[in-house]
Amino acid sequence: MTTICPSCGKVFADSKPQFCPECGCPSEMFVEEYSEQATDQPKQQNQNQENANQRYQNPIYINTGQPKEHNGIGTTGFIIALMGLFTSWIPVLGWILWVLGALFSLIGLFKTPRGLAIAGFIISFFGLIILLLGVELFSAFIRAF
Repeated sequence: MTTICPSCGKVFADSKPQFCPECGCPSEMFVEEYSEQATDQPKQQNQNQENANQRYQNPIYINTGQPKEHNGIGTTGFIIALMGLFTSWIPVLGWILWVLGALFSLIGLFKTPRGLAIAGFIISFFGLIILLLGVELFSAFIRAF
């Protein structure tokens, strides 16, 4: 005859302790089994429960060590520089957006991450080239008449 703890599944073959040494369950709750086949199932359940407990007690967390940083002013500079590039054919609006995009992107270059700030600064540079070409074409058109 074997005794099994219903809480953790520990099997006691010869003696019946007052409390289970594994989980502390009182002996009044122990279940008595008479066949050998019945003792194999609680051992397997006990092993499965231990594996499950181990999985939940030691979860895997991936921590990169630092929170993600954002560069709001660099992102703003990128967006404004992009808008300035598309509106560069509008005389005053294109100029204002070009200046603001270049300014915000330049300030954003001194913060991390710099990716969008660099892109905004480069776009502002191309916007300046388009702006200067537009002014030159306009002045050549005026001189022609």
